[in-house]
Amino acid sequence: MNFKKNASTFTSTGATATGTSGVTFGSAGFSNNQLNQLLQTINEQQKIIKHLKELLKEKNAEVDKDLTEDDIKFMLMKCHPDKNMNSKQAAKVTAKLLKLKESI
Repeated sequence: MNFKKNASTFTSTGATATGTSGVTFGSAGFSNNQLNQLLQTINEQQKIIKHLKELLKEKNAEVDKDLTEDDIKFMLMKCHPDKNMNSKQAAKVTAKLLKLKESI
């Protein structure tokens, strides 16, 4: 869909589609009010996404703090590929645990 901006009006060209905001776009164009409503909705959703990303970072940091070096050593002993018939998954998890151990 192509958007063109003239001094104070916006028009769209392309197939008609309705988004979650309820604004319908079509070849006939749409009002500035509809565009402003859509832009506001997008801005609000971007803020929500940013907030959720920050919460995820905080939660991941909490998980890292809870693991001690002894915890990681124990997990390494249990999932080492030699003890799991050279499992590819065991090798992947072991590599991740070694990285985590180095970061503590």
